[in-house]
Amino acid sequence: MSFSSSSSLQRLVCGDEARAICSVPNDSANNESLFAVACSTTTPASTTKSEVKIFCVDAQTHRLKEKRELAFVSMDDKIVDVDCFRCRDDSVVDSGGGVLLIAACTAEGNVSVFRRREGDSKEGDEEEKNVIENKVSENEGEQREEGGGRRQLRTQWYSSCKFDPNGDGRVVAMVTSGGASASFYDHENAKRVGAFTTTGGDDDGVVGGNSEEMKKKTTSSKGDWSKANRNQFAFTRDGDVFVVDSRSSNDTAKPIFSQASAFRDVAFSASEDGRYIVTASEDWLVKTWDLRKNGGAPAKCFAGHEGAVTKARFNPVYESIVMSSSLDGTVKLWRDSDLGRLPDDDDSERRRNKKVNIDENSGGGINNNSEGVSVELKAYGNLQTTTVGSFSPVVDACWSCNDPWIMAAITLDGTVALDVVPRSEKYRILL
Repeated sequence: MSFSSSSSLQRLVCGDEARAICSVPNDSANNESLFAVACSTTTPASTTKSEVKIFCVDAQTHRLKEKRELAFVSMDDKIVDVDCFRCRDDSVVDSGGGVLLIAACTAEGNVSVFRRREGDSKEGDEEEKNVIENKVSENEGEQREEGGGRRQLRTQWYSSCKFDPNGDGRVVAMVTSGGASASFYDHENAKRVGAFTTTGGDDDGVVGGNSEEMKKKTTSSKGDWSKANRNQFAFTRDGDVFVVDSRSSNDTAKPIFSQASAFRDVAFSASEDGRYIVTASEDWLVKTWDLRKNGGAPAKCFAGHEGAVTKARFNPVYESIVMSSSLDGTVKLWRDSDLGRLPDDDDSERRRNKKVNIDENSGGGINNNSEGVSVELKAYGNLQTTTVGSFSPVVDACWSCNDPWIMAAITLDGTVALDVVPRSEKYRILL
């Protein structure tokens, strides 16, 4: 097992705060990798400007820079998730291709789709925007009789938005914060084409107090479309993973995998059979699961992070590599083939009486959680560890969809970082 720190890391400051990053499909001849970053900056007038900026990586030099000729989108509210889709024909717009769709989910629970035509966009231009759905305001929500009084049902706000990569850019999957429901929207025709509510977990959907307090207590849910099965979508709710068919409507989903610790992310493998998923969770572990074993234990488990894992993704081409990011400020690469069993008691070392995690909701401060004794596990299958944020947690990361050797990550304090798979690992895979 090899363990190394990357020497190819590049960093750029994108703003005072960053929340989400995604790879941008690119049809250009130079095959450069593009990334969209949701960030925010505080202006001299003490107002916050939120925007999606585009960064590019030259295919030859692998140098990271902001692509200013592709104008960003700007919003009044903080953007917490972003996804991109490139239209290759006339199915979404009246005129020709070269249209980039950007879906942005805000902290207020709104999801909007922006259209940006390449070559036309310059900073300050007005972009065409489609608001998919607004959150249900608390005073308009349903109420429930309980204990001689009325309690307000949970305000619905979205924490994740993902274009259907197998479609034409019309359908966006949206998951509510906490994973109470998932919706599939055709934003061109302004209609819902599928919806699920979930079962499981301790939350009954009833809140006391305001929605802002509820957001702080809830783990944001994320989702991912299957690369093999066109209509499959996976998403999380606390310690449960759900896999649903986007064509179903007004249905109730049951978890296929469950654990005590809350999940932060889930993603499908890129193989033709779509057999595996990978998860990131609060227990500091990255796990792979076999979808054929509904309700079973993880197929493999990767231990080595020292904080909650915020993102886990299979490489889009070479499934033997898994990437993960964490609130411990690092991005790790794992060699999936190195691990054939789960860590057991002999592999662990008890080092603390309290579990210590970095909580990004408190500005990256330390949150002492006294629930039980922390067990620090040895790093199995870890082929590279990159320290991205020395004093700030890594909140999101992704692979380039144009170059399977490139990955990017962002920290809460507004840093976007680029790294590459080690050359030795490339040779091992290709040769």
